[in-house]
Formats: sequence, structure tokens, C-alpha cells
Amino acid sequence: IFDLRFGMYKLVMKLDEFGILDYVFPGISNLKNSTQRQPNGDFDIRNIHVEGPTVFEHTLAVLQNIDTGMINSLAGLYHDIGKIYTEHKNGKIRYLNHEKIGVKLAEKYLKEMKYDLNTINDVKFLIENHMLLHTLKDLSKKSLRRVIRKFPSDDLRFKLYSLCDADCKGTMSIINGRFVPSMPRISSKVIKL
Repeated sequence: IFDLRFGMYKLVMKLDEFGILDYVFPGISNLKNSTQRQPNGDFDIRNIHVEGPTVFEHTLAVLQNIDTGMINSLAGLYHDIGKIYTEHKNGKIRYLNHEKIGVKLAEKYLKEMKYDLNTINDVKFLIENHMLLHTLKDLSKKSLRRVIRKFPSDDLRFKLYSLCDADCKGTMSIINGRFVPSMPRISSKVIKL
């Protein structure tokens, strides 16, 4: 299932259709209740996340774009699970520190599903760091090398690039009336280092 292109996406869709999504992947159906729109129905204040009204739709878009493999698929599935608990601040949608809360939730759910410790730790690392490449202000080689040294392995570095890239592709904005990926895609820059 995990090694087929769009395997996790198709699996999640079927499980949801049959009403058993939370039996297989606990917590994921809660993403349907986490809106990406402002209380007045507008898109978030940065005019992004127009791919769907909930975090669930965004997660599905990420799953359609993530590289194959069990760890990538699980990280893509649970990468925004923390948004459920970080949704509003001052009446506006904000997901501050959602990755930190998401790590705790993903660990809990993955343990419930009896995943091994290495898989759990790898998925936690990817979730905790999935915003890192999106938020880098300095894209100089020196800055990127400093970030890369923090990664435990090249394998996880490339998995993180895959997750960040899928997150970018799964996050749409409206610019000049057109839907376009909203976050900078810097994975190719980092891979060259």
C-alpha cells in the first residue's frame, strides 16, 4: 500500500468513504473540523490554503504529492495534526507551533498503531521540522549548510525535502486570479549542497 504512487492518498480516501478512517489512522478525521478559512469564510489572512476549507483537504493534497514510502506517507498524513489545537489566535486563523503539538499527537497515535521506535522517531523528526525549510529567511549556502548539519542522516534530510516539497505543492494561493503553490520551494537549492 505505501509503495504505490498515491497509495496513502487512495487508502485514506477509501477508509474515509467506508467510515473507518480513525480505526486505521487515529485522529485524522479530526482534521475535517479544523478550518483553514477565517470566521467570515475568507481564506486565511495570507490568502493561502485555498485548496480546500479544512486541514483534511490540505493533507490529502500533500499525500498526492509526497514521495512513496511508509515514513514519508505517515509524515505527510500526520504533519499538520497539531493544527487542531492551534487554530485561532485573536479571532484569526494561526497555527503557531502546530508542528510541536503535532509531534506529541503523532507519537501517541503511532504508538497506538504499534509502529516501531525507529519509524516513530523518524516521523516525529519530519513533523517537527517540516516548517523549517518554509521559514528560512537566509538562503545562503552557509546558512543552508548550518541547517543541514542538524539532520540526523542524509536519508531523513531527503525525506524532509520530500515532505516540504509536497507541503508546498499541496498549499495553494490565489495570485492574480490564478491558483499557484504558495510557499517557496527551496528543496532543489538544498539538494545541490
